[in-house]
Amino acid sequence: MANNKKEKGIIAPVAKISNLSSEDLITTEEVAKLFSVSIQSVRKWVENNKIPFFRITHKKILFSKEALMVWLNEKAVQPLM
Repeated sequence: MANNKKEKGIIAPVAKISNLSSEDLITTEEVAKLFSVSIQSVRKWVENNKIPFFRITHKKILFSKEALMVWLNEKAVQPLM
């Protein structure tokens, strides 16, 4: 039986990633610490395509701090006036 599971994440060309500084790219563990959640929560967000990420290899995933901050601002709840 064929696996019809759609590839998730951003498969970024090396040139796109190389434009980011090494300080801008963080790991799953660092994202978990940044947002005070478990590593498993971050992995679920990735699995469900809920968070911006770069899939470097089948197992290696990196995140752009800048992209995460943009994503977080988009998710922010606006106060009622």
